[in-house]
Amino acid sequence: MTRLEILKEQERLLGLSVEHWLRVEAGEEEPEGDRCPLCQSYKYCYDGCPVAENTKEPDCQGTPFRSARDDWHRVAEASSLLGGEKWEPDEWESAAMRAETDYLRSVKRNVQAKIRREEAKRG
Repeated sequence: MTRLEILKEQERLLGLSVEHWLRVEAGEEEPEGDRCPLCQSYKYCYDGCPVAENTKEPDCQGTPFRSARDDWHRVAEASSLLGGEKWEPDEWESAAMRAETDYLRSVKRNVQAKIRREEAKRG
């Protein structure tokens, strides 16, 4: 794959990951790696993952992910304790989940800028 093709694939997967986190925020999906398009494609954020490239760390370390995942599990546990009734996250929990979505959007914007530079080089 060319550098441009790699960047475009990263952009596509980041878009899918943003969609995944929007579903997490809505309580429709779990925030686990087996549901994340980036984790599925890059084997949990190692070689080639744009998040790992951005943070210089594997496994989404250095991102809001861990806090967002922990908050999501608190919300899910509260719903379970309420007999399955959907429990809405409070503003702090929602903010943590939204922070991961926003973070992924910022990484996607960085990749898009790299794509524009790469395309400009090619003329």
